[in-house]
Amino acid sequence: MIVATFNLENKKEYNKAEIIKRFVEDYKIDVLCVQELTKNLESKLKIKLSNYNFYGKYRMPISFLPYNESNKIITKLGYFSTKTYYLPHFPYLLPRIITKTILFYNNEKISIYNTHISYENDYIKEKQLNIIYELIKKDSNKKILTGDFNLKINNKVFINFINKLKEIGIKHIDPNDKTYKPSVTNKAIDHIFVSDCLILKTKKIIEDINISDHYPFMIELK
Repeated sequence: MIVATFNLENKKEYNKAEIIKRFVEDYKIDVLCVQELTKNLESKLKIKLSNYNFYGKYRMPISFLPYNESNKIITKLGYFSTKTYYLPHFPYLLPRIITKTILFYNNEKISIYNTHISYENDYIKEKQLNIIYELIKKDSNKKILTGDFNLKINNKVFINFINKLKEIGIKHIDPNDKTYKPSVTNKAIDHIFVSDCLILKTKKIIEDINISDHYPFMIELK
């Protein structure tokens, strides 16, 4: 199984849908988890990726608002269910969400989680991570968690989150380089976690895609 996480950056880009299509097809991605997907771009992607399904809701009910983004899970794998959960965001205005989709892979259920954590401060990030942890903790399926966490590997809040997930059998796949292009360090803010029973075969940051301020991060699991 090949899984990728990619913050698409919410801005106009005329060829964005075509480039994403080529990325998915060239790398044979089974599950693409995206952040900052807008209604406009989704409509174009659904034409380009007509044999893929798009799972998850938008964070606000008013679709035309410029910052109404979603964390969609895009895949051709067999589908069981999906739900989008709200994360705490007060006192900040923009809602934050996590999408959970249960898919079938090799005749087993696997839960895919995709999120985009707040950037404002560690206090609100920790509250959001606690909700994510509780969701994952009560899930008996194999699990993959992806997203833009706006946190680097050396952040204390994120280290604590990594350790808590490790205690319940979820490991962090470190990109080992930056995924946010303007970053002055070689530490990622886009991350993937997987159940211990899922074996990592390869991992890669794709640096030749220029439609976002993030690089996509991709893993292949046995």
